[in-house]
Amino acid sequence: MTPLEQAALICLHYSMYCTLEKMPLWVVGEWALGQEFNPEIKLETADTYHAALEGMLAKGWLRVVDKTPEERLAKLRAAGWIGPNPHWIPQKGDLDFTRKGYTLYRRICRANGTAHPESLLFVEESKRVVQIVASTKAQCLRAFQESMGSSPGRYGDELASYVGKPVRVLRVEEPERVGRWMEREMSPHRGGWRIQVHYQPIRRCRVEIPELGVTGWRETMHRTTITGRVRPEGAKKSLHFELSEPVDCDSRKTVSYRPRLIVYDGKNTPKPILTVYHGDSVSAGGIGDGFTHFQWHGSTALPQPMTPELAVAALREGILAWQSHRSGG
Repeated sequence: MTPLEQAALICLHYSMYCTLEKMPLWVVGEWALGQEFNPEIKLETADTYHAALEGMLAKGWLRVVDKTPEERLAKLRAAGWIGPNPHWIPQKGDLDFTRKGYTLYRRICRANGTAHPESLLFVEESKRVVQIVASTKAQCLRAFQESMGSSPGRYGDELASYVGKPVRVLRVEEPERVGRWMEREMSPHRGGWRIQVHYQPIRRCRVEIPELGVTGWRETMHRTTITGRVRPEGAKKSLHFELSEPVDCDSRKTVSYRPRLIVYDGKNTPKPILTVYHGDSVSAGGIGDGFTHFQWHGSTALPQPMTPELAVAALREGILAWQSHRSGG
């Protein structure tokens, strides 16, 4: 397998699914990212990557998905399969691994020491349960810890990132044996172990500071966060902000909670990757966080996690600091 072909499979490994016409741009991005760490890598034109992808289709390493996600998932559920995660599967017309191609890719990963045991994290929102599945009990426990952390008090925080809303963990079941499951469609497993996490959504509270143009939501989980939008004076569009509460440890190992506000100005500023595709110069994406932002840390460290009242007060202080920064004050 050539380095170009391996770069294409890495894109699919990270669920960068798209059509044959668009995939070369993802491969360019993956290849250019490697160039950041290895200047000897030569950046080819996207037409070259397109030819490599066609060759992989001919070898039977890749396939074009011919059914919709709904059709495929319905068939799998009817047959009793757990997984895959419906949010991380290709659409009809996208490129995906064949079983042959995925087996080859996993073999290469094992040879170079980058292979990790497969596991599935699958949110069933209608049942308010998250399933974490792996091949062995030890792998299942490891996957649970990697996803949820080691502190039961933080399980709700970690789980919220997968559910997409603030939640409270009600109970975590002991590992149990299960039957057929799959992390991805081309890698079925005939048996494994599962941990189920039952949760309950938490109501968000509205936050408004009209004189500062702030509207948002307070999310109280293990700690208090506020996310929302702020509109600069005279601006047509509002900007996203997030007030959070990272833990600080000083030289005496004293733990404190210092509020942090990040305001994203919305300007897309990635390092561009330019290549040529069918004779036209195009941007293939970028490297970096993609947005410039303003970051403020509260001057006062709090001995305990922020109360809702302290969070709103910290948000007001941070927004005033951001306004002063924008005006050059």
